[in-house]
Amino acid sequence: MYLILKAANNNPMQLKVSVSEGIFYINPQDIICLEANSNYTKLYLTGKRNLFSAKTLKAYQSLLPPNAFLRVHSAFLINKMHISYICGREIVVLTQDIQVPLARRRKSAFFQQLQQDLHTQDIENEIYNIQLNKVG
Repeated sequence: MYLILKAANNNPMQLKVSVSEGIFYINPQDIICLEANSNYTKLYLTGKRNLFSAKTLKAYQSLLPPNAFLRVHSAFLINKMHISYICGREIVVLTQDIQVPLARRRKSAFFQQLQQDLHTQDIENEIYNIQLNKVG
């Protein structure tokens, strides 16, 4: 079993995941979250698909883009693009209603990252609006 990110034929980077059923090439954007289970990892994918891999969550975390994925619990790595809402500051609800616990010791870093992302998005929107006004 091995994993690799690759770019093929102008496709976005893909994660190559070898599982018992075969080899899958997965776009990181299609990964909702990853859940650790001892030395195995369950990948929750869009389209209500799941894969089980004989790699650790730590191995996946080192391969996936750190600006897109957050470790919110010792057993969970989530894709920020798939956050739907936060329930009571303790549960992160993702696409497909997947509920992930938010560890107490990771809360501060989690909320700081979300705040930073919102600030960055506001700046990007402001620049875009300025560019639109110059064109129009």
